[in-house]
Amino acid sequence: MVLQSDPRIDSTRGALAVQHGPQILCVESVDLPDNLDVDALAFSGEVSTDATTGQVVGTFTVRETPERVWPYTTDEYPAAGTQIHVPLRPYSTWGNRGPATMRIWLPTA
Repeated sequence: MVLQSDPRIDSTRGALAVQHGPQILCVESVDLPDNLDVDALAFSGEVSTDATTGQVVGTFTVRETPERVWPYTTDEYPAAGTQIHVPLRPYSTWGNRGPATMRIWLPTA
C-alpha cells in the first residue's frame, strides 16, 4: 500500500511511503545501481511484488546523475530520466548489510 502524508507536513510534502503488511519499507543505497544516491531518485508510486520471492519492488526515475570526478572516472551512471526498478526493504532491517543511506518518504518529483 502506498501512503501519503498530510500535505501540511513540510518534510514529507510531495513524497510517498510504502507499507507492506505491518512493515514500512525503505530504499537502501546498497540496492541502487552504479552507486547512485537515494536522493537522485523520484518514486513513480508504482509497486509490484515478485511472485516467487515475495520481494517488493518500486519503480523510480533517475532525477539527476552525480557530477563526474575530474579528470578521470570509471563510474557510469544511468542517465537522468531513466526508469529503474529498486527492491524495497523493511525499515527494521536497514543497515544490516553494511554502511548505507536509506529513505522512507520517497519524493515523487
